[in-house]
Formats: sequence, C-alpha cells, structure tokens
Amino acid sequence: MWFFKMVNEKCSKDLIISYFFPEYVDTGGFVVAKRIIENGKKVDVIQNHIENVALDNSLNDLINEYVEDKIVLHAYDAEKWEWSVIKPFIEEGMVELNNQKSKKGVYKSIYSRAMPTPAHFLAFEYKTQNPDTKWTAEFSDPVLFDNYGKERNTKLKDEKYIKKVNSIISQDVNLKEMNLNSALDSNLTSIEFLCELLPFLFADKIIFTNENQKKLMINKFLLKNKGNFKNFKQFIDNKSLIKPQPILKKSAYESIQSKYKIDNNYINFAYFGLFYGNRNFEDVFYAFENISPFFKSKCKLHIFTSQTKFVKRATSDLKIKDNIIINKSRSFLDFLNLTTKFDVLIVTDANTEDYFEINPYLPSKLSDYIGSGSDIWGICELGSILDSNEIIKYKSRLGDYISSKVVVNKIIQEKLNCNENGEEFNNPNLTEVNTQEQNDILKSNLNEVINYLKKRNIGLTDDLNNVINLNHEKQFYINKLENDLKSSKVQLNDQQVMNLKSTEEIDKMVNSSSWKLTKPLRSIGQKIRK
Repeated sequence: MWFFKMVNEKCSKDLIISYFFPEYVDTGGFVVAKRIIENGKKVDVIQNHIENVALDNSLNDLINEYVEDKIVLHAYDAEKWEWSVIKPFIEEGMVELNNQKSKKGVYKSIYSRAMPTPAHFLAFEYKTQNPDTKWTAEFSDPVLFDNYGKERNTKLKDEKYIKKVNSIISQDVNLKEMNLNSALDSNLTSIEFLCELLPFLFADKIIFTNENQKKLMINKFLLKNKGNFKNFKQFIDNKSLIKPQPILKKSAYESIQSKYKIDNNYINFAYFGLFYGNRNFEDVFYAFENISPFFKSKCKLHIFTSQTKFVKRATSDLKIKDNIIINKSRSFLDFLNLTTKFDVLIVTDANTEDYFEINPYLPSKLSDYIGSGSDIWGICELGSILDSNEIIKYKSRLGDYISSKVVVNKIIQEKLNCNENGEEFNNPNLTEVNTQEQNDILKSNLNEVINYLKKRNIGLTDDLNNVINLNHEKQFYINKLENDLKSSKVQLNDQQVMNLKSTEEIDKMVNSSSWKLTKPLRSIGQKIRK
C-alpha cells in the first residue's frame, strides 16, 4: 500500500482532453499543445485517432517532455460532430480513463477545449463520476452560432442521455438557485447547445480567448433560453478567465532554421493560413495592386496556404502577380521560425458586422506573430479585439481598400525611408485622411459602382461557378456600399494619402483585377451562409 501511494504521487495528476492533438495538423490541437508548454507541468493526454489528416511531427521535441501518458482513442472520425461520433468517444474514453484510474488514481484536474465538441462531453462525464476533480473548459470560438451568426442545430437524438443530464442538473445543490426547471427538451436539444451548457454549469473554470467572445456567447445563450436561467450571467462570470492564445518562448522560434529563401533586397510581407468566406484577401490584393510603380518593384508578398491551386488561379491576372510568391503550408516550427524573418506579417479579422453585434473572434496566429518580434499589419474590423491590440504596429480597416493602400504605402516608406519617387527623407510628412471627403467621393460614384456590379461578369472555371450566386452577391455588395456611406466607419490617422481628392481612386478600385478575381471568395462565403 505504501509503495502504491508513493508511485501515485509521482504520476501525472492532470489530464488534457483534446479530440485533435499533435501530430495531427489542427489549429485547435496546436493551441492545446501550447497551453501545456505554457503551464510547464507533466500531464496525461487523451485524444482521437484521425484518418486523412496531415501530420506534423515538428512539435514533438517541445511537447513530449510534458506528456507522460498519451491515450489515443479509435472512436468514429467524422467531419460532422453528430451524436453517433461523440457518444463512442465518450464511452471508449471512459473505459480508458477508468483503466488509468486503477493505475494512478483520480485526476486532480482535467482540461478540455472546443472546438470540436467531443472533448467537453467526455470531460463532463469524467467530472460527473469524479466530482472532486477540477474541470477547466476552454472555448476557442462560439459553439452555438457559426461565423455568419446562424445557429448550429445538430439534434441530440438520445432521450436516455438527455434524461440523465436533466437528472444531474436537478440534483445539483449548487444549481438550485439557477431556476433550471426542465433545462433540456429531448425534442429540441442540440449538441451545440449542450456543449455550451454543460461547461457553463459544471466546469470549475471557463476560459475565453477574449472579452468580446465571453460577452457574446453568454448573451446569445441567454437569449436562446429566453432568460430562463436566474443569476446565470453572474454564475458564469464568477468562474471565467480571459486568456488569449499562448505565446511561446523565443527558443521555440529558434528550435529549427527554415530553409525558405527570402530576398532581403525587397520589403517582404507574409500571410499564413486559409482564405474563406468572411476572412479573405481582397484588402491585401487591392492595396498591392494600386501602390506606386516604384513601391511595387520594392516589395514581395509571400503566401503560405493549403489552397495553393486556388490562390494561384485567383491571382493569375493581377498586375502584381510577379511579386506574389505562393507556397504550401509549413510545419509548425518552420512556420514559427519563418515569422521572425519577414518584415511584416499580415493578419486579418473575420467580417462579422453583418452577423454579430460585436466581433467574438481572435485569430490564433496573432499570438505566434507577437512572439516573433516582427512588425504586424492587422486588417481590423472596427471594435474587434484585433483592432484594440496595441502591439499591432500597422492597422487598416477591414473592407476599406483605400485604407489598406494607405497602410502599404506607409509601411514601404518607413522600411525604405523614402517617398514613392525613391527620394530619401528622415521625417515623412504623413497627412490625415479627410473622411467626409472620401464619403463625398464614394457618393458621387455610387451609381457607377452599381452599374458596374450589374454588368460585370466573371470568367472563372466551372468548379467555382457552381458555388456563385450572382444576384445575391450583387445585392449584398450594393447594400454594403450604402451602409458604409451611412456609417462612415473609415478612421485613419497618421497615414499617407495618395490621390484621394479625385474620383480616380474609386474607378481604380471597382475596375481592378483584385476586385474581380477575388469575387469567388465573396460568393462562396454568401453561398455557405445560405
């Protein structure tokens, strides 16, 4: 007995539940790994085996010293998080964790993260059977609502499980004052709703990546339940923490040296990641398309993405195409090292103003960018967490192509210490944008823009044309232009303005190759939303 106790005391007492985990390439799995490194404690990890997902072994050297036991489940693997996937994950997971219990005893703490959803369900099951274990639940993004503000509603068709959860809720003395009468309806309960509810009620600690996310998730949840939960907001607030994604130590950025070649005779910009619906590259491409010829010859844009074929096709007719270098995604540690070598790293907000009252998202790559020490250009939505971050050196307004052009000009001027004619200076005289003047220009050209939208046609391949809804897109962008005129959200200070006093700027924008060729991304986003 004495020996058994001594062995147990040396064993890991903390469990990490993460459906994805390195070696599998997944942003959520990488964030969990960084949390472990950040905490610096030995842990056990339980994850699922994943088929047909890229592998990345580069993190092993950093993470392995902190992982004592790694348990890999072989529950169903699927892209859709239906109950037929989640239930086996719970059942197989509890079998393995009970085996661990016989060897190590009960874990002092468990940590789970969503997305995806299965981890929180397994954590709840373990917490239910071991109530003294402290459960920390982290949310990467809202679960109940997607990127376009549409409610996720995957039905949980398991009356037995719902009855079980209702029984646990009704018997919990700490929840009596919450006024949770019949919390779950077997005919209405969704997996996404339950994935938020269970941690909200039973986790000892809840982690949100930013304040906007916390506020929106709680308010949306209460609205969904018509305020049925008495004192619910305060209940959640009392056990909530705001923790942005971890920033690794400098040694992680230097653990390998990337072999990627960078020509330091240019100002080198870099973007890492995917392009999709409400997070696209129009701002970037328009900016580079419309800078002065002298500046064009002095910069390179490096894109690292798994969408290389699509991006090459979308940029093939751009005037700046020879200055764009498109690459496959890199391993995580190669990516970290590369971020230290570029002059400017580009990060963009998701467009949420048409779907949410506040932007709940914080791009996970921002933490990796900050750790690199390189300058960052943030393309920010007004009022977002990205917008409020003071570490970001350069900012432009999301969807405002003129502001992006201004920022690119400013960056190149500062890096080269010269104007667009190549004349050197020490103290550039940067003027302010006259917002009202810009709006007058936009108003005077609105009819021309609308006519252009009506007439333009896209010459894209058949595979993209299948997902394009021209009428919907046309109305969407007409409405967006009208709303922009009304709201006047352009806020640019201390930024150089190039030829903003003529209508020429607007004509360039709507006729530019970048506007035309990035249309598929806008269309795809709207198609997905529908």
